[in-house]
Parts: sequence; structure tokens; C-alpha cells
Amino acid sequence: VINTCSVTNISDRKSRQIIRKTKEKNENAIIIVTGCYAQVAKQEIKEMHEVDIILGNNEKKDIIDFVTEFIREKNKKVEVKETFEKRTKILKGIRKVLDDKKYLEVDTPILNVIAGGAAAKPFITHHNTLDMDLYLRIANELYLKRLIVGGFPKVYEMGRMFRNEGISIKHNPEFTNIELYSAYEDYHDMMDLTEEIISTVAKEVCGDTKISYQGVEIDLTPAWKRVTMIDIVKEVTGIDFNEIKNDEEAVKVAKDLHIEIEGDANWGTILNLVFEEKVEETLIQPTFIIDYPIEISPLTKKKPSDP
Repeated sequence: VINTCSVTNISDRKSRQIIRKTKEKNENAIIIVTGCYAQVAKQEIKEMHEVDIILGNNEKKDIIDFVTEFIREKNKKVEVKETFEKRTKILKGIRKVLDDKKYLEVDTPILNVIAGGAAAKPFITHHNTLDMDLYLRIANELYLKRLIVGGFPKVYEMGRMFRNEGISIKHNPEFTNIELYSAYEDYHDMMDLTEEIISTVAKEVCGDTKISYQGVEIDLTPAWKRVTMIDIVKEVTGIDFNEIKNDEEAVKVAKDLHIEIEGDANWGTILNLVFEEKVEETLIQPTFIIDYPIEISPLTKKKPSDP
């Protein structure tokens, strides 16, 4: 909606009041100042935050283009603002679910003497007073597990992680991460909790558990699909890694699929490569991929029925 108002002299107090009242009536109103005075008093007009577009006499013929472009840019700013607001609501929503379940939020060190808790290249800094190199944390896992051992049954932390690696749509060198741990529970309990957190927060922030992303409807309603990595690879590619008995056979499978192998490869790493190259892009709806190969899961508990 575009409100209009007419003024003869921007310096006139009454004219300024008209402009301000127009904005007060409708915050989406677009205030356009035109004419000779607009041409010679642009700086003065710019100091009025209520004025959106300034056009001199020779620019009047392009007013539609100016307004169209202005609306387009304004909508972009609104979208960015909404994204910031939603992010804050999401973080609050996550905290509420965990706090209600008696999880304790903690802060763990960002500067570490070792780069532990994940397989990633760290950022290195130097502590001048102690004269020692330190690493910006790549994960907070080890400290949180110490807290579990120390007698805190449920803990979580939301904070920044730093990994000195490449940049892609799936990775930024500095990112916000959440890790949570609970004693006497397993990965089935964690999947239940993940479903609850995401579906609850989606409903609070977006108003529904069904959302649209890039033109596709995503249904976040529990329960989500749960499938092992071996089964989903077989489902998509037809290859059953249960039938592949050694590393040499796995390497041949990767080559047949035209998957590039870097460095030393084994059965587990190739299974993961096939999943990443051939399966990931097919997963649209929320899906838990479980039972990763032990070769890429050094810090997890072995599955009792299939170690």
C-alpha cells in the first residue's frame, strides 16, 4: 500500500508534519519528494528519515521505475530482518524445550590446548602471556562428556565452533553449533528429542510443522523416517554393502560409480562416499541416517548387535 502526500516546501514545518503523519498512519507508506526544490535540497531531505525517494524535475518520468526498485529493495531488507528475528526465536525455542526437560546449559572453553572432539583442521592462535599456542575449538564434545562423567546427567551448549576448512553450502569456517548429552539414554532417545525440538520450534516460529523450502513442502511432523546407511544406499543405488566383504571390492564399487577416491580408502569410508555422492541429494523429507560405519565414527559407542 502506498500512501501519498503533497507538500510545497520541505523546509516548511507544516510540510514536515504532513510527511511524518503520513508515515505514522502507515509505516509502509513511501514518501516521494519531487520538483525543483528536491533537486537543490537533497542533503537536507536525506536528513529526514521519513523521506524515501527524492526526484528532481527531469526524473519525474521515471517515477514508476524508482518506486518499483525501492519496493524491491525494501522487501529484501524486510526479509533479512525477519530472518534475524526468526533465528532468535529458534534459539529461544530450543532452549525452552531442553530447559523443560531439565537439561543444564553450560559454557565450555573456546581456547583449547588440543584440537579434540572432531576430525577437522583448527584455527591456531597464540597466548602471549602464557607464551603457548592454542586452538579455537572445533567441537565441545570432550568437555561435555567430562561433565556427564562428573555427575551432571543432562547438559547442552550452544556456541560458536571454528574449523579452518573450505566454504560450501554445507560448511562455514565459523558456525553456531549445539551439542547435548544425557546419561542412560541412547541414540533412539536422541532421535526422539531431535524430532520434538524441531517440530515444536517450527510450530512456534512458523505456525506449522509443514513449511515450504525452495518451492517444496517439508513435513517436520514426527515420526521421521529412520534408516541405516547400508539400507538407504541399497535403496537408492541397488548396491548392498553387506555383500561387500573387503576393501578391494568396495574400491571397485566406487570406481564403477565414478566416485573419486582420495588417500587410503576402506570399506567404511567408501560406504560413506557412496552415501554422500549418490544418496544425500535424494533425501528431501526429514530422515535419520543411522548405523554409520565405525571407520568414520571414532568417538561413538559401538552398536551392541553389530559392533
